[in-house]
Amino acid sequence: MKSHILIVEDDPTSRFLMSEMLDDLGVGCEEVPNGQACLETLSQNSGRFDAIFMDIHMPVMTGDHATREIRRAHDDPPRNLTVFAVTADTFWHDSQVASAAGFNGVISKPITRAKIATVLESLRAT
Repeated sequence: MKSHILIVEDDPTSRFLMSEMLDDLGVGCEEVPNGQACLETLSQNSGRFDAIFMDIHMPVMTGDHATREIRRAHDDPPRNLTVFAVTADTFWHDSQVASAAGFNGVISKPITRAKIATVLESLRAT
């Protein structure tokens, strides 16, 4: 079964690069520009996604706020979807900080194909 990732990132270039890398790795994706759009997308098709790549610093709704909302959801999915923080902010690179906010892991920016491949392998192992 082909994996499907929801990319939540306000920077159009970063969204494009992540989607291209996922496509190169044979993984489907959808893209939204902020946490609010993420929640709206999940309310319509949460069962479609295997994981979320969530930027932290975004307008409208931040990634940590959106992730807390996902974790509070009554339905599963989305409540137990795997959510990776995607950030250059070293504060979030601490696994305890990320876990306390509801993230399953952190992908540090700049994003590379190798980092995405490692994350996808960890998803397949679970």
